[in-house]
Amino acid sequence: MAQPATVLYILGAWVLAGSGNLLLQGILLAQFAHYVAMFPTDKLALRAFVVLLIVVTTLKSTLGLVNTWQQNVVFFGDTNRALAWSKAPINKLNVVWAALIAFYVQLFFLQRLWVISRNMYVVGILLVLLVFALAAAVVSTAKTFVTNDFHSPWLGTYLAAGFAGDTLLCGSTVYFLSKLSQESSTPTSTKLNAIVRLTFQSSAPAAVCALVNFACNVGSSRTGGSNRFGAVAIVSNQLLPTLYAISAVWTLNSRERIRLAQSVSLSAGIAHMSSESPSTVSSNVLELGVLPRVGSLGVIPTFAQVRTAHQIDTEEESVKADYLSSP
Repeated sequence: MAQPATVLYILGAWVLAGSGNLLLQGILLAQFAHYVAMFPTDKLALRAFVVLLIVVTTLKSTLGLVNTWQQNVVFFGDTNRALAWSKAPINKLNVVWAALIAFYVQLFFLQRLWVISRNMYVVGILLVLLVFALAAAVVSTAKTFVTNDFHSPWLGTYLAAGFAGDTLLCGSTVYFLSKLSQESSTPTSTKLNAIVRLTFQSSAPAAVCALVNFACNVGSSRTGGSNRFGAVAIVSNQLLPTLYAISAVWTLNSRERIRLAQSVSLSAGIAHMSSESPSTVSSNVLELGVLPRVGSLGVIPTFAQVRTAHQIDTEEESVKADYLSSP
């Protein structure tokens, strides 16, 4: 007969993990429906990325449902067999499965960082770190199959490297976005600042979950046995891949909100300009590079594209901002 602590902290944790994962998968599917409705003209590669992400996370959520069914229905009353199922071969693949989903999403954000920075050294170092984390997950899974021990040192290595990669990726993205924002014109700067806020908001849930996962895995390995650390580690490891997926689709769906906010800001500026007196408008438009043209209806302001040196220097930043916030 299994010990009560084992039932509570292992079987109970698997139930919580499966239920929480289904909840997050529902949120992700709602985001996916919004994406399909709002961005039907996205490039094929981007749509394929989203579809594949939904497929793999749905399969993982289905596995969580199967685990709950097996442990609480098929093996109801037989805790020993239920515990044995938690170490079934399909469950030993959980770590590498989660690592593959995380790596898949991290490559998406790494590609965005490359567009922003064009810094091959920063992107290269991050790529090496993320590949190392994935390799550590593969080694950890292989050792689990050989030793039947879920507390491999390689598991901690994978979690530490993955969390470090996430943190550096988010920090680098924010740094280069902030740098571009300071060098850009006001409309582009507004858009880039919105993307900076979005970067923090979308990455925070997965980053916190990764940190908790790492800390609890270390605590579980040091204390041994079935305890609260192990339970939290099981739950966080199951939720982490779906949180990664949510951050990616959330980022894609936020493009419309960013463009709408910028449009409202520009419209407000135009409305304020048109409400001013003719002399004031004349003064303002001259400062903005507007030349008057005399026609049959009087003086009609014609907006000329005046390319100053500063505007030429910031054209590339504007293109980058448009890329990050457009389909």
